[in-house]
Amino acid sequence: MSFNYNATVNAVAYADDMAKSDDRIIAVSKPNGNGYLYTSSTSELRYCQYFDSKTVEVPSTYNGNPVTTLGSAAFAGNKSVETVILPESITSIGSYAFTNCPNLKKIIAPGVTSVGRYAFYNCESLMFAYLPNVSTVFNCSLSECEELTAVDIGSLSEETSLDITSTAFDSSNNIIDLNKTGHLYSFDSKSDNGTFTYKCTACSNNQKVDLSADILLEMWTPYIVGRTIDTTEYDSLFLFDVTGDGIINAKDYSVLNDFKI
Repeated sequence: MSFNYNATVNAVAYADDMAKSDDRIIAVSKPNGNGYLYTSSTSELRYCQYFDSKTVEVPSTYNGNPVTTLGSAAFAGNKSVETVILPESITSIGSYAFTNCPNLKKIIAPGVTSVGRYAFYNCESLMFAYLPNVSTVFNCSLSECEELTAVDIGSLSEETSLDITSTAFDSSNNIIDLNKTGHLYSFDSKSDNGTFTYKCTACSNNQKVDLSADILLEMWTPYIVGRTIDTTEYDSLFLFDVTGDGIINAKDYSVLNDFKI
């Protein structure tokens, strides 16, 4: 691990009685190279706050070493990133990893099995979370995510029951698609004006929800292109199969674009 020391600041400390210490000069460091810091003892990446790209694909290896964990507060406070794609090698997302990322819209994490507490807390723009292998979700992991619409939690997990704390989704009240936890919708119909209707398969009153093409495009990510919909098991990606042919491809994207406002 190496650093570039490209800034210094003067710092002071105050005691309880407000007595002031002498000034101290502290070097402020930034990671070298691609912006990651790697901890070999835990195989984790941290300090991704510096990324200014809208889309970040986290690598599965770093300098030849495996990456299995996204560290605590890794992206916390990043104001630029909109889509993060984690490799299948990463099985754990640390606490506060994406806390207060105001523009994060999509998280794709196919290999993750555990999501730390407050991992996505207050990600006010987050709409789509693809976490199909997750079996454990800790306190407030996806709370205060006001735009969260579709969540795949554990659809591919081998666990028969998920360990999801009661506060995991606090104040994230707009979720229409949350498998294995009581909210499960399936594609129902498409109107001429491009509104796509999904029917609640777990509701006795057959409740339906409409999504516009614009919302579906906001959640769209190239990661899902070419994916075949699993009709025998729950598959959150059916949201994007608006042509109903069982595979997500350019046809679906074209249909959504035709109805974009």
